Amino acid sequence: MDDKLKKKIIYELIKTFINAGDIALELRDKGLKKIIKDDNTPVTNGDLEVNKIITNKLKEITPEIPIVSEEVSDNKDSNNLSTFWLIDPIDGTYDYLNNKEEFTLNAGLIINKKPDIAIINAPAKKRLFYTFGINNSFELKDNIEKKLDSGINSKNKELSALVYSDNIKDEISRIKPQLELFKSTGASVIVYGETYRTVQNKIGIPLNRRPKLDQFDIKDYGKKLSQLAEFCEDKGVPLTFHHHMGTAVETEEEISKIMLTTSKEVGLLLDTGHLYFAEGNYKNLISKFGKQWNSRLKTTTDNPGIDIKGQPGSPIRSTMSGVVTTITYIRGYGTTVIIDHGGGFYTVYSHVTNIQTQVDSEVRSGDVIAYMGDSGSVNGSKLHFEVWGKGQKLDPEKWLIKK
Repeated sequence: MDDKLKKKIIYELIKTFINAGDIALELRDKGLKKIIKDDNTPVTNGDLEVNKIITNKLKEITPEIPIVSEEVSDNKDSNNLSTFWLIDPIDGTYDYLNNKEEFTLNAGLIINKKPDIAIINAPAKKRLFYTFGINNSFELKDNIEKKLDSGINSKNKELSALVYSDNIKDEISRIKPQLELFKSTGASVIVYGETYRTVQNKIGIPLNRRPKLDQFDIKDYGKKLSQLAEFCEDKGVPLTFHHHMGTAVETEEEISKIMLTTSKEVGLLLDTGHLYFAEGNYKNLISKFGKQWNSRLKTTTDNPGIDIKGQPGSPIRSTMSGVVTTITYIRGYGTTVIIDHGGGFYTVYSHVTNIQTQVDSEVRSGDVIAYMGDSGSVNGSKLHFEVWGKGQKLDPEKWLIKK
């Protein structure tokens, strides 16, 4: 299929996508009807109506090409197709349901198992994007067509990740066009993954022969990734890291090491599917690095510390020498001991019992200051441990690694 025919197909689809977007908004204004699918995700009458409009148009202009849809598939044997239309009538159904702008209508033409044509409409934002080959990417806004920089050149036909041998300036140069494109579309984040020596799409290489994070200088990589994330943050599109099966960052331990050796500008896109493959526990990572949902207060809060479970009555020891400044009961934390270690650093021990020290007492590293209990805890006996440094709550694991 030549570019002339691809362009003709795209221009026939533009009017259909604008019309379908308008109808999606009209149906939302009238009140959506929602049902829950077998995979426990919602679908609305808006999804189904948009799916019908797009599908009918595709059948009209390319009747010989099969259609595979997020909502309805005419092809039971879709896994074996090499050329087909792939459509997601409304991506972002939760935002669509909740009267937000972040949802899109999407279609892509796969030819010989490679994407060749794509069109995306964000009707609530009145922005429409389409492409029909390399260097043929456009945005249509206010009926004005604007050509977009694809960020692709003859030497580098895909955005590579920050390989361990790269310096940060080279990677910033590579990500800059993509970052500018994302910012122009109103993207809230740029998702970033490590693909150096990945075995993805290499069918002859077993997944267990993927690169391992421990084979490389993790701290150096973390430093570079932090610098890249800081650059993205300054440009208004924060970076979020995506771990992936077949790469150097696959397991729960490897994800933790990345998060513990990078700055706060590096977000985590937690992919439970990939983590399940790696036999990891997503709850552990959410507890360490995510926001905690309090169902009673209906709020989210950061968890700046770590929770260490143990037997009731286990001794709690000071991690460093210092002076006890506070012994008090804090709602949600229970009985809490705070120790000043000088230089603006404090350690915090919560949910403890049977205090063995007192305010203004000096303690040495390893001294027993209390015993493990369940004071203020709804999850049984545990120690909640925090590190405060120069007015900020620090990640205890990261702090301990640095020490």
